[in-house]
Amino acid sequence: MDKFQKPIKKALDKHFFDHLTLSETEANHFASKIKKQPQKRSLKRLAFIIPAVAFGLVLLISFMLLKPFIDGTENVSATIEKKATEEFGQPVFIPEFKDYPITFATISHPPFSNEPMDLTISYGKSKGELEPAFSKEANRQKWEKEQGATLLYGPYQEQRAFSIQYRPGPVEFDGDDIKEREINGVPILYEHIKRDAELVIVNINANGGTYLIDFIITDNFTLADSEKVLEDITKQMKKFPS
Repeated sequence: MDKFQKPIKKALDKHFFDHLTLSETEANHFASKIKKQPQKRSLKRLAFIIPAVAFGLVLLISFMLLKPFIDGTENVSATIEKKATEEFGQPVFIPEFKDYPITFATISHPPFSNEPMDLTISYGKSKGELEPAFSKEANRQKWEKEQGATLLYGPYQEQRAFSIQYRPGPVEFDGDDIKEREINGVPILYEHIKRDAELVIVNINANGGTYLIDFIITDNFTLADSEKVLEDITKQMKKFPS
């Protein structure tokens, strides 16, 4: 009997066996079972813990594999809105449209400064596929360095229907035929340009910043479509906390 077993046997003999009528063989057998019982419990606990840990690892790996899919289906406008608000230090409104997904978003910086200058977001009638070159992180970083910008989303291969550019503070809006309008109680400056291409440019001052919206009018995105988008933008803007 080793040094560990002897103290256990003596303690059991003193506290239990002195009052029992057991043979030495029975007492030794009982002491042996008591000594081994904690080991069985430990084995049982390990038998439970190991599958639980393995299941947890499977969930973690599955989440990591599915993360790109989750990122692609989450509320893109809300994510960009949060990032832009952090960058500019004031609330930035990013509208969301059921029929016009975001295809591109970036924050540009002036030369020799880390301060954000403006935010540009493009919307298309569909999202399309991600530009192949931008699937590689090295290419994204190269583009950001060359452009002096932070790429937030995209770019996706879909023709742009309209874009929104945000800049903090007031921005002067010049044009040949600018009209003052009000849509859903939101004052806007509106210009409809018909030259080589047909464009609609809108300027909205709200929440301490300027939103410049430009629409490319085509057979696939008409002037009526631009009016519907402006209706939607102003409705959402009215609900945005100032």
